[in-house]
Amino acid sequence: MKSESLRLSRRVQHEKSLSDSERSIFYSSWIYPAVHLFLGLSKEGVTLEEICERFSISRQRASDLAHFFLRTGLANEERGKYFPGVQSTFLEQGSPHLIKHHSNWRVKAIEKSESISAEELMFTAPLSISRRDFSSVREKIAQFIKSLSEIVKASEAEDIATINIDWFWVKK
Repeated sequence: MKSESLRLSRRVQHEKSLSDSERSIFYSSWIYPAVHLFLGLSKEGVTLEEICERFSISRQRASDLAHFFLRTGLANEERGKYFPGVQSTFLEQGSPHLIKHHSNWRVKAIEKSESISAEELMFTAPLSISRRDFSSVREKIAQFIKSLSEIVKASEAEDIATINIDWFWVKK
């Protein structure tokens, strides 16, 4: 019962489960979830040119991304503008795509660390802690993630951000 309550999939709502082949593509690069989020920033929709400009990618790459989103239901297109379709996806713990997804965003965080602004926050703290307190902190992080998900769901999309949280025992 305790391990079931710790599963984030029980705490975080998601709308869409991609097929395994769709997951292989979507989680292959940070650009897929980033552009997917970008589609929701404008009520008027987003053009391929705007995708190209925001992410410094070619028109062909933006077009390939848009076609993938249309095919999977992650986007809709109307008069040359793209809108979000299904808005949230989720990977279960144990998914073979999870390592790549975590890696993609941690690499982006490392790249960003060289130019972080005063309004942003990065925190790394190796520490020593009791096993009991470790479990307590893990529960607080899980509660925070649930709260964060609720805030994000109700929030008007204005820009794209990412949060990476790691809480693990340091071995070897």
